[in-house]
Amino acid sequence: MISLLIFSSCEKDPPVPKIVIGSLDLLDMTYYGDKNIYASYGEDSSLELDLDDDGLADLLFYVAASDSSGDKDKRGSTVSSSNDKVEICMMPSTEDLFRVRSHANDEVVEYLYNERSHFYCPECIDLGVSYQTYFTSPVIFLKKDTLSDVGQWSGNVQVLSNFDQGKVTSNQEEEFPSYNYIVTGFWNSVDNGYLIFRLKEGTRQYRYGWIKIVMNDHRGISISEKALTKEIY
Repeated sequence: MISLLIFSSCEKDPPVPKIVIGSLDLLDMTYYGDKNIYASYGEDSSLELDLDDDGLADLLFYVAASDSSGDKDKRGSTVSSSNDKVEICMMPSTEDLFRVRSHANDEVVEYLYNERSHFYCPECIDLGVSYQTYFTSPVIFLKKDTLSDVGQWSGNVQVLSNFDQGKVTSNQEEEFPSYNYIVTGFWNSVDNGYLIFRLKEGTRQYRYGWIKIVMNDHRGISISEKALTKEIY
């Protein structure tokens, strides 16, 4: 089960302009042909974007992947601001993690998984909910959606999509191995999603925009367009 955490502030943000995603009205548009990063196993890669064309990086996209003799398979991607004037529309989330145990082939193995990892083990014994994981991820907008007051704004590192199929250090009280099968973040299953950002333009004034993204295997990002409002709100 996934829960979205919504917090309120005593000082409300100014109203977000009613701009339709994908529309060209009131916007400066930039179309990219080769803004791509992908991490092969054992590698990481990053990509910086200048959102307002002032010569300074504003957003940092990062991807990485690693494995080790079948005991570790981790692929992931994040986005964060490169300076204190950029914020991303995001939503804190919690998700249940479940633990099961297998006794197949005279070997005891435990697995920790969440629903979106699609882990399947028909011979496993259900040990129930283990605990909840907490993460923050950019809100996903689609074409023809309207910018609204959904979500919060943050420049901190946001999870786009991570997959962890790693071996966990064995419990000292037990002698069996344990593995993760956990998917974090929501973007890997989204094709042509729009990440929304805002740029500070003085005291509580902003320009708003979006970045159109395609994700691949939790560790690949393709950016095809960027939009930024001409007006300050």
